[in-house]
Amino acid sequence: MASEEPDCSPLGWFPDEFGVKDHTVFWFDGYFYIASIYVPQQNRFAYARSKDLCAWEVLDPVLSEHNPGDWDEWAIWAPYVWHEGGVYYMVYTGVTRNFTQSILLATSTNPANPASWKSKGMVFQPDHAGMDWIAGSWADCRDPSVIKVGGLYYLYY
Repeated sequence: MASEEPDCSPLGWFPDEFGVKDHTVFWFDGYFYIASIYVPQQNRFAYARSKDLCAWEVLDPVLSEHNPGDWDEWAIWAPYVWHEGGVYYMVYTGVTRNFTQSILLATSTNPANPASWKSKGMVFQPDHAGMDWIAGSWADCRDPSVIKVGGLYYLYY
């Protein structure tokens, strides 16, 4: 990873054509990559890369195709990316037309190519004590992140 602090202002990515929020930043092949909710549509992830966190190259959006009836048919929110064993994993919130929220997964072995991100579908919906989640209505299950401790993965949402 880059070891020198960049000399630029402003530090960050501020696109003029659309807004971004709820982002993830990760490192691949000499670049920092960012994936973020594409505002206002929220039906794809804005995607860009930078060598220095100053100058950003806007790439094609990620995960922009959705089918009626899928868990992400209306919106996708809050991506989180990690790398393991040559695969980049992205967990994110899928939202239906009724605002039912679920955690979905996409993978890529070459994040330099935005089209390489492939959705694997829904991987988590709450089913535990104290949950407030009902399919077909507003149901909170968003903003995922994953950490691995030993051989166990922990999904926080």
